[in-house]
Order: sequence, then C-alpha cells, then structure tokens
Amino acid sequence: MNHLEITQLVKEIIECSSMISERVMDHYCSNITEQDQKTVLKNLEHWRSIISQSDQWDEFYRFLSWEDIDLESANKAVGPVKLKSDLIKPEWALLLEQVFIVYAMGEQINKKFKDPFESFLSPFVFTFRKILIEKSGIHIRLFTEEAIDSLEESLFKKLYAEAANVFLFEFNLYRSTDPEAILNQCCTLDDIIQKQKFIKKIQKNGVQNFFLKYPVLARKISTTTLLWINDQLDFINRLSIDLTELISFFNLKKPVGKITKLKSQISDLPINERTTLIVFFESGEGVLYKSRNLSAEYSYNKFLRWINRSDSLLKLKTIAVLNRNTYGWVEKIDHKLCTSEEESHRFYFRLGSILCILYMLRGNDCQSKNIIACGEHPVIIDNENIMHPYVVPDKPFEDFLDAEFLAIQILEDSVLNIGMLPYWTRQNDYQLDDISGIGHYPEKESLHHLPFVENYPQRLKYFIEDIISGFQKTYHFAFTHKDLILSGPIMIFKEQMVRFLFRSRQYYQKAIYHASQSQYLMNGADYSIQLEILARLFVSESDKPSFWPILKYERESICQNVFPYFSAKVNDHSLFLSDMGKTDAQKIDKYFFYPSYSMVIDRIQKMNEDDLCQQIDFIKSALMLRMGKNFPKFSKTLCSNDQPAQKGIAKLEKQAAAIGITIKTKAIISNKSSTWITPVSLTGDDHHFILKPAGFDCKSGIPGISLFLASLYKAFNDDEAKSLCLKSIYPFLKYLKMTNLKRKKEDIDIFSTQGLTIFILSRISRYLNTSSIEKETYEIINSLQDEIYDFDNDTGATLLGLLFLYKDHAQTKLLQKALQLGGRLSLSTDLKFIKNHVSYRWNISLISLFLKLYTITKERYFLTSAEKIIKYEIAATAEFEKFISTSFFLSEHNLYHFYEYLNLCLLSVCGLFPKQEYSWGCKRLNELIPIIINMLDENSISDVMCYGKMMLIDFLQSLGMVLNQQNLIQDAIKYACELVDNAKINSGYSMSSNLSHSVFIPGLFNGISGIGYELLRLSKPDLFPSMLFWRSENLGILP
Repeated sequence: MNHLEITQLVKEIIECSSMISERVMDHYCSNITEQDQKTVLKNLEHWRSIISQSDQWDEFYRFLSWEDIDLESANKAVGPVKLKSDLIKPEWALLLEQVFIVYAMGEQINKKFKDPFESFLSPFVFTFRKILIEKSGIHIRLFTEEAIDSLEESLFKKLYAEAANVFLFEFNLYRSTDPEAILNQCCTLDDIIQKQKFIKKIQKNGVQNFFLKYPVLARKISTTTLLWINDQLDFINRLSIDLTELISFFNLKKPVGKITKLKSQISDLPINERTTLIVFFESGEGVLYKSRNLSAEYSYNKFLRWINRSDSLLKLKTIAVLNRNTYGWVEKIDHKLCTSEEESHRFYFRLGSILCILYMLRGNDCQSKNIIACGEHPVIIDNENIMHPYVVPDKPFEDFLDAEFLAIQILEDSVLNIGMLPYWTRQNDYQLDDISGIGHYPEKESLHHLPFVENYPQRLKYFIEDIISGFQKTYHFAFTHKDLILSGPIMIFKEQMVRFLFRSRQYYQKAIYHASQSQYLMNGADYSIQLEILARLFVSESDKPSFWPILKYERESICQNVFPYFSAKVNDHSLFLSDMGKTDAQKIDKYFFYPSYSMVIDRIQKMNEDDLCQQIDFIKSALMLRMGKNFPKFSKTLCSNDQPAQKGIAKLEKQAAAIGITIKTKAIISNKSSTWITPVSLTGDDHHFILKPAGFDCKSGIPGISLFLASLYKAFNDDEAKSLCLKSIYPFLKYLKMTNLKRKKEDIDIFSTQGLTIFILSRISRYLNTSSIEKETYEIINSLQDEIYDFDNDTGATLLGLLFLYKDHAQTKLLQKALQLGGRLSLSTDLKFIKNHVSYRWNISLISLFLKLYTITKERYFLTSAEKIIKYEIAATAEFEKFISTSFFLSEHNLYHFYEYLNLCLLSVCGLFPKQEYSWGCKRLNELIPIIINMLDENSISDVMCYGKMMLIDFLQSLGMVLNQQNLIQDAIKYACELVDNAKINSGYSMSSNLSHSVFIPGLFNGISGIGYELLRLSKPDLFPSMLFWRSENLGILP
C-alpha cells in the first residue's frame, strides 16, 4: 500500500467505526441509499429494543429527546455515513496510519511469538517501541532492553484480549470452510501450524481487508496502543523526576541501577484501565507505580499507624506511600509464607481487625485482588474505595414496603457491603463467582490473598473464630476510644478524594464483553447500540434525571476504550465525572444524600453492643453460607427420648415458643410493615446464597412466617406475635391487591401457590379472629378468573384453599365455586390424559381433591374419578417399589419421589377406597414405617418441613390419626423431641445438607417457622391442620 491508499483506508475505517454519538454531529453526513432503508429500520428497532425492555416506543422517543437527537439524525446514526473533508483526524487514526506503514513495509519485532495471532499484532507493538524510544529521549537509558520487552509483552496481552473474539471466530470459520484447513484437520496437523496458515491467508488477502471488515477492532486496538504509549511516556518522565526521592523515601539500596523489568497488572476487561506497574531495579528491589491520586492509601496507612499504638491489638502492617496527586509510588509488598499455623491464626485475626476498620471507614470493593498475604500480615493494597458515598434512592418504595427498604439499608450499611466477606456475583449468564477478599478460591489464578504454610493454603474453615475475634476486639477498641478517634486521627480523611462505584465492575464487564463480540465490531453503530444497555437505568424515569450526564460520560469513556471512573470529595455532596484528582471535571451537584465523611462520623458515634452483635451475625452468616457442607460437622445426640407423651409435648411447646422468640427478635420492624433478612438462592440449589429481605413467596417468605406467628398467638395468646403477624401480613395483602393477581414472570413464586395463599390467609384470619383479613381473602377469591384454572396453574391447591374456607364459614358460594372447578377437572381424567399430560404429583393431588369433594357432596362421580386415578398410580408404582429401601432411591435427589409415594399410600387407607386399594396401602405402610424410622436416624436428611424430617414426623402423626394407632403418634412425638435435642447440641436445625445449622432461615417450608408450626401441630392437632400435602400443593383430607 502506498501513502494515498493508506490515507483512504484509514478514512474508511474512521467512517465505519464512528459511534452513534459522533454520527449525529455535523462532521458526518448521511450516505444511506434506497437499498439501505430496510437495514436502517432494522437497526433503529434494535436500538429501541436495547434502550427499552418494553415493546413501546415511548421510552425510546423520550431517550432521543433527552439526547437532543431528532428522528432524522437517529436514522443517519444507524446507517452508512461519510466523513466531511474538514474533519481533523483523531490521534488513534494518525497512529493507525503509522501501523499500516509498518504492515506495508513488513517490519517485525525481533521476537519469537508464542501464538501466531501475536505476530499479526506485532506492527502495533513495533510502532509503540519506535515512538517510545523517540519521545522519551535520554530517559530511555534508565531501562534495560528486557524492561522495554516487558512493556511490549504487556501491550501484546492487551491487544490480544481485545482481538481474541474476532481471531477465534475467523479462525474457526477458516477451519470449517477452507478446503486446505479441513484437510489439515484430517491429517491432525498441529494447531499452531494451522494458526500460522490462517494468519498467512489473512496477509495474502490483504491486512487492509481484515480491518475494513472489523473497523471497530482497528479503532480499539489503535486506541489501546496510543493510550499505552502516552501512559508509558508519562511514567518515564515521572520516574526521571522522582528517582532520587524514591531511593531515599523507600530506603532503596544504592545504587539501584537500571530498571530490569516492568510488570503490568493487565485488566480482565477488553478496555483500558489505569496503569499500575511493578518496577524492578537491578539492585533486586522495587516499587509500585500507580497512575492515580494515592491520598486514600496515604491516609489509610496513617490511620493504621495510629491504631497500632494500642497494646490490646495485634500490630497491622503498614506500607509507605508517596502521593503526587495525579500519580504516586507505593512500597512493593510480596506474598510470603507463614512459618507456622500460629501465624495463620494471627493472619486471620488481623483480617478481622482490618474488616472492622474498613467497616468504620465505610470501605467497599475489598476483593481478593486487593489483598496480599505477607506472612502473618494481610495487606490491603488498594484503598481508593474507603468512605464510599451514599446515593439518594431514585424511587421511593411503596409505603407498605418500608420494612423491606429498611432491610436493604441495613444490608448496604453493614460489613457485607465491604466486599471482603464471601458473596456471589454473576459473571455472565452461566457463571457465578465469589471474588471477595476471603471467599475467593480460584483454581488457576494466584492465591496471593491467602496465607500459606509449607506451600499449602490455609483455608478459611479453620479460622472463623479468629476473624470474629479480630473484628470484635477491634470494634471494642474503637468503641472505647471513639471520642479520641473523632477528635484526631479520623480528621486526616476530611479533604479526601475517593472513587465512587456508580455500577459494579461486573455490570460493565458484561456490557463490554457483549459489545465486543465479533459481529458488533464490524460497524461503530452496532457496537455503540450494544452499549446503550447502560441507558436502561435512566429511561425508566418520566422526566430527564439530573444525573443524565453520567450516561453520556460512561458512553464516551467506553467508546474511547477507557473505563469510566467516578470520584467524590468526602466532605461534599457532588459527584465528579472523572478519576480522582481531576477536580476540574464536570460534576453533578447534590448527587449524594450525605457527604461520606459525615456518614463515617455518624457510624463511629453510633457504635454500640447491639450494632456489634448484628455485624458479627452478618459475618457468621456470610461465612457459613459460603462454606456450606465444609463447615464443621456436629455429631448426632445419643440422649434417650423415652419419656411420657405429656412431658414430650411440653418440651415441643416450649421449643415452638423459643423459635417464636427468635423470629420476633430477628424481625426488622418499621412504621407500616415488618420483614426478615434471609438467605436466598441465586440458582435454586443449596450452594449459591445471598442475604436479602424476605419476599412474598408463601413457602419461604413473609406469608409463611406470618402463619407461624398467628399459630403462636392461637396456642399461647402471644400478643407480640399477633402484632408482628399483622404488620407482616397486611403488606402482603396490599401487594396482592396492587398486582390484581395477574401472573407476572417475577411473581411466579407467589401465584404458582395461590391455593397456599388462600389457605394461609384463612388460617391467619381464624387464629387471630380478624375479620379484615377474612374480607381481603374473599376479595382475592372473587378476583380469580376461571381461565387461570388449568393443570399448570395450581387448580388442586386453589380448591384446597376454597374448601378450607368453606369448612370454616360454610358459605354456599365457596362450595359452588369449588364444585364447578372440581367438576371440570373430573371430566378431564380419562386414562389417556392421566398418562400423557398429568404428572405423578398432580395425580396424587387429584385423588386427594376428589375424595374431599366426595366427602362434602356425596357425589359418586368424584369418588369414581379418584378410584380411576389411584388404580393407575398403584399399577405404575410397581416398577420402582423394589428400589425404595435402597440408598440410591433415598438419596437427596429422589426424596421428592419417596415423599409423594408416602402420600399415595396414606390416601389409599383413608377408608373410602375398595378393599383392594386399602390392603395395598396397609401392606406398603407396614413396609415403609421401618424405612421412615431409619431415615429419621439419618444425619444427611434436613430437619425442615419440605422433604425433611419434619415431614416424616408429620406423616407418622397423620398416619396414627387416620388409623387410630397411638404408637405412631408417640413415635412422632419421640422423634420430634430428639430433633429438638439435636438442635440444642448443634446450635440450630439442619435446613439443608449443604448449610450450617447456625444459619437463620425463617421460612415456612425451608426454615424454622415450618419446624415451629409442626411442633405446635404435634401438641395441638385439633387446632393446626397437617401441612403434609401442601409441600407438593396437594389437597389434604387429613385432620
């Protein structure tokens, strides 16, 4: 290529890679032809769908008006454009011209490449070296050739990270379509050789054609090269100025000699972040260079030195920091081994101390990458997020959700928000990861944040008490000396600039990775449209938000291939749209609710024993949820429970009351509602939990907890339980009214159990003798539409709720509605339908339903329908009955089927079926009772109501009541007492095979509310109906 061809090539790349924000400006003119019209309309629709999740255009038009973009300009932005001749070329384009000259001349770096893809990118690195040497002048003499090579290696990694998606896509396309490549695969040719052939083919076809196909990629890697050049020139200039002072400040050995190596911390994002370099001298020593303001690190370490004056705490390692406002130098900290297990204990104690200090200073984002284990000393190497500001909530919660809002504030204001304690984050649509300071255990990455003894990492599970002790003792120290802290050392932070996290790094990571897929790097409009997902947070507002400039800043930063940084002054309400130290940047006034410095002062002033207990509770919960089954096991009690029934019942009642006290103590109560903080699974399994306010799911949320509270009032006349129940259930009723019982995707947990909802409300109304709840329940029933009753929408469970209400109030309308629905179901129960369309669970539900309807109406066709289904199910179960007693069948995965089988057997002996079914049920139950007893002796089965030991105990009690066998009822009481005794020994009940006994889970089906309810049922079965069939939404016929 000659100079004219290169100039024209770069001009086309500028045009094709231009972003939407650039295309709407006067520098570009539309080049849309008639053939482009369909593509333009398609792009416009895609742009709208990224901006707004709804099908309406209103939000998109609102977005355009806030952006000052008319529809004509929007059409121009998503179609082909031409560059006006008077535009000055951007710097990245001028650099790209130099790179294309290198491509044309065939110049290469004298280097052996590990990957052929690197050789393709070498002209960019060649240009970097050339410009670096030219512009740094005599200062380049400070570096050895190896040091410059290390800078080149870092640039290679950066460029490859950005180009990897395109390279792999094109390489796979080449291997699947090129005849020679297909033949090479058949001959099992080495992958490296195939990549070399692929690169040669690109070069043969013309490098210019590759970059014309992916102009956004050309722009991105050219921008990255330009930024790397500028960063390293700044670094070289700063080093030459500061070198003498560095030697004295960090007490480096003289002579330090030249720089032999520069190790860069490469980002895991395909975008440029601030430069951090580890500088190694010939003397063997080194320092850390950071291209940002280091006042936060300086102040933090000065604060640690004041803490170290105390003789009651272990001394914390501090690091030297030389701050130059826009950049700085830091003492280099190396990962070192512990010499003994005692040092490991001290390491985790100190980690607890640091956790407390960061809690005082309102720190966050303390991830594993920011911690180095230097022997027995944990060292925080990045403190830019201390005194993190608090933002005013944009949308007020509904007034009846004020307790939920309070719970969220408590969580955000706790140690959990620091980032050091384990927490799960979604890295992408398929992967969850824990990147916290002490919960991160990567398989491939460095474990620099963990202490080692003899090359073995010292895992968290053995040092939990050390963390808690370190936190507790440091908290007591701060609490005792808070007046001294407030009058002196805390004041060093008063003028501090800190980084503000507007969004999580994971959010940016997901958005940038998605936009960097090969298909979006072919056109700048496509790339920038993908990034408009950032706008979703803003367009939900009806009026243009005051913080709208944030979106423009984010978009411009990412389009310029730079990570968007935000900062704030700790004594100011303003948000700066820039990195720390650049206070001349655009700012948004009154963005923060309070200056973060004032909030730190307030936190220190309010430190007390209650707050300490709550924070320690959060620490324990986070650690136990992360460790799961790795948490220390507890052995089963060997105490005897051969005691009189009445004495056992008294014990159960006492324990139910104790569970009630726990529920009441843990409640978060506001003016109009109440809630609880509970573990919530992110994936539906027992391995990935986060702490959140309880939701409105009947099985694990507020309604089920309210049922237990109402039961406490009924059993013990507990007025406190009644008051708390009313405060928790009324918001649920308002929520049901607000949603008008329309099934939404986000409400699936509520409305898939609408029958359970009716049951819970009817029981609460009866136990509290509250007509208002009864009235609300009737309104809910009246709002139910016939079309929602089908086999996918919980008809059997809904009918159960109706029949419970009918039993309480004998209202004809309720029975008529139940009969109408039951009749419709009975017409659908032909054998073909049962086999092909109805699940095992549903068949048992239908049997139970039809029997109940028969007992009320004496209509023979309900009994006939039940008989038809039970005969089919008895025949169908013959295949797996022989496996029931095996350990395989009784594994956790198959417990669900076993419990449903128990329900089937129980139904068969209810006294309404012919002798054949009754005999089958009696025989099976005689075989099953020893198995149930063995299961109750197993430690691997949880204690909860849902498919746990409490369900088996409920089954024994219910079976004893149906068959009038007192020995089974006595067994149920006996094993419930044993469960209570074990809970005392184990500091709690077993909620899951993968959770610690000490984790607080208040739910009905999965937590202690359900256990408490079952204990009450054992003592007062006439008051509290069995929940046996509710676990699978079946209709019970039990007392």
